[in-house]
Amino acid sequence: MKKKILIVEDNQEWLSYLEEIIKTNFDVDLDLYSNFKKAESKLSSLNNIIDLLITDIFEKGSKIPKGLKFAEFASKHNIPVIVVTIEDEFIRTALKDYKVNDAIYKEKFSTIDFINSINEILNDSSIILSDSNRRLNPNGNEDFELRSQILSILDKIPEWHPINKLKTKTEKLEMRFLSNDPNNIDFIKLHKVDLKKAIQIDHRKISQDETEAIKFINLLENICNY
Repeated sequence: MKKKILIVEDNQEWLSYLEEIIKTNFDVDLDLYSNFKKAESKLSSLNNIIDLLITDIFEKGSKIPKGLKFAEFASKHNIPVIVVTIEDEFIRTALKDYKVNDAIYKEKFSTIDFINSINEILNDSSIILSDSNRRLNPNGNEDFELRSQILSILDKIPEWHPINKLKTKTEKLEMRFLSNDPNNIDFIKLHKVDLKKAIQIDHRKISQDETEAIKFINLLENICNY
């Protein structure tokens, strides 16, 4: 039986983004809710059938932390919960009262860390893990190691602006190299030489200089034919 993840997020863009990440990397059943009230009804009826709850805390345009009730419910019923919300000191303090497995703030969102957090909760050894941007690679597979290095560099690129083109390109490339689709694996094998050349750069410059970051993104895009 597939494990079930319930996501509560009233921002449709974020809901679609989280859905895409999970569907790309996990074979699970997803319940998606953009309405807090409907989610509350569904959550209370499902109880422990849920394997993981992923929830926002604030409804769009509201300063009332309605999502805290979901974290509270999950804590009482031993349902693992990941909070994905805006960074807020009140929330940071309030979540200490609940058994929240992880709190990820949208301003600092990392696709790799999000996947790693889900994987640790579901204990799914079929997904490639990331711990400090490393991959689970028990057989020493060179292609997996190459993907790990590329994703590690991408994760070093700061988000100078939350909606700028650089962030969009970075996320698109992350999704490309996170994918376990057979065609993607073949792509990495085919372009291994070019990809190895691409990662032979000064990683410190990538994290400090937007120009250098753009050069790296453009190089990967050319290899991927974007």
